[in-house]
Amino acid sequence: MKLKRIKLLMLLPLLVLGVVACDDSNGSIDYENKIIGKWQLVEEGPDEGNLKAVKNKVILEYFSNGTFKRDVADEDVAKEGYNYTIDSKHLYHYWGNDENPIGIHSYHFFNNKLRTKLIYGQVPMYMGYPYVKIYTRIK
Repeated sequence: MKLKRIKLLMLLPLLVLGVVACDDSNGSIDYENKIIGKWQLVEEGPDEGNLKAVKNKVILEYFSNGTFKRDVADEDVAKEGYNYTIDSKHLYHYWGNDENPIGIHSYHFFNNKLRTKLIYGQVPMYMGYPYVKIYTRIK
């Protein structure tokens, strides 16, 4: 009787480990389609611990053809002519047909939000580096 219990106790951790190790939910994220739509900037800052709410209305709209536009409430005209690519780790922003990105961001999606962190690109010195932005999906 004790031998059966010992065998069961040894088998249980192996089963749990097997179930956890086989979880491939991260690999099933469709990041290329998940970014498509409108995103409003809600927080930004130089790092995770110093995010502040954004007062002006900044909206990025990503399209399925690999382009996006930036619309700021204080500006008269939306900025267009940007291209992007996205993979499982990085979001790349390009100006027009340039081959070199103007910005590379690490990113992740959570609770209908998008968090980006600039890892390469130009950003004004007063903003700090790397620069973190949180967007919420609006459409």
